[in-house]
Amino acid sequence: MTDESKPKVGPTDARRRASAAYHKKRTDAGMKKVTIWLSPEAQVVLDILKDEYGSKDAVVESLLNAHAKQG
Repeated sequence: MTDESKPKVGPTDARRRASAAYHKKRTDAGMKKVTIWLSPEAQVVLDILKDEYGSKDAVVESLLNAHAKQG
């Protein structure tokens, strides 16, 4: 099997460019990507709150902002 006949795996060039543009837009706005580990119970709560806040990002930001205002 030659390289030309192998099926392509992974994102297309257009998806790669779109992802890079999305990442640049976010980083230019001063945002930073973070990864967190959640227990199964916390995942359920986050999914429930996601419906109320519109996104998981919005839930986390709102909780962090509320905590910062208390302190």
